[in-house]
Amino acid sequence: MDPRAAAQQAGSTAEPVPEPRREPPPATSRVAVPRELLHQLGNVLTPMLLAVQTLQRRGGHDELAASLLATIEECTTQAAELVEQARQGPSGERQ
Repeated sequence: MDPRAAAQQAGSTAEPVPEPRREPPPATSRVAVPRELLHQLGNVLTPMLLAVQTLQRRGGHDELAASLLATIEECTTQAAELVEQARQGPSGERQ
């Protein structure tokens, strides 16, 4: 039985037992990501980035379309960089 519930049932006026503090993991800790998943993410991101760059080179887009393509390119590039960082692992060597 939970110590707080037992104290309440017994009519105790003692201070309740505090919950144990859970410290967040350090910012430098990394979660292991399976290499196959990283490979597949790279396979998904590469054609997206190539398609955006091809559409940008063709030109002829209105302002909204150009802005959307730039946003997609930026996000896809950032995602690809994250995948590369995960591939390198904490030691900086490619896994």
